[in-house]
Amino acid sequence: MFWQSCIGDYVHMLTGIECHPFLCHYLMCKEATTFDPVDLEELLFLVGDYQVCFDRKAFCLVTGLRFGDYFHPSSNFSAFKEHVFPFVPLSCSVSMDDLTNVFNNSLYQLSNEDVVRVSLLYMLEQGFSEKYPRQPVTNERMALVRTVFDKIEDHLDPNSARIGSRHTYTLQGFVYAIKIWILETFPNNSIVGSPIPGVIPRVISYPRMRRLHAPNCECILEVTNRPLNELLKPTAHECAARWWIESVQWIDVAYYANV
Repeated sequence: MFWQSCIGDYVHMLTGIECHPFLCHYLMCKEATTFDPVDLEELLFLVGDYQVCFDRKAFCLVTGLRFGDYFHPSSNFSAFKEHVFPFVPLSCSVSMDDLTNVFNNSLYQLSNEDVVRVSLLYMLEQGFSEKYPRQPVTNERMALVRTVFDKIEDHLDPNSARIGSRHTYTLQGFVYAIKIWILETFPNNSIVGSPIPGVIPRVISYPRMRRLHAPNCECILEVTNRPLNELLKPTAHECAARWWIESVQWIDVAYYANV
């Protein structure tokens, strides 16, 4: 059941999700997006003489995650919550600590269907969003896994500033997708490592990557006298994938509806 879900391919990842924050930070410093982040549909960056765009199609091509109609959560997940997290009061939210506890210690007590749901939920909240232990699990995702979903709409949250003496920030959302997009777009990606040819979605094609320092990040984003790659054009294999076909149809309809 897990393999048949929208993130089933991620079982075949050759390494854990490593976001390389330095690399993402160096690119975010070149961000040109200035409009309302609530309606954000693409991220624009000015790199050298190039304007590069991370949009919905790029997200889909990199991750293999489908775009589709989004439904609002209902009370359908309450029975799932009560069954899987009986130790959490109904008036309280399920935290990442609660989810991790069930994932690590209680899966054997659940049905096969609930094991898949908990695994999907854990991958979304911990693997993709990198939530802290005390952060709540979102009701929307509880509702999604309740139906063993096969579609997902990407949410690129705006940067969240931290209050303190140092100027720091947290880039929320599925940051790993941005990192893979950088490696697929910029010409010096061999510094990190080469993907396995023909493996899709591209997010699972990269082997373990070495640690990156500031000079490495600067070199990867250096485009002087180096044209950007054209790797983000879908291959014949990707064009035939159901997740790409359905997502492109939905994205195009959504785009023209807003024109």
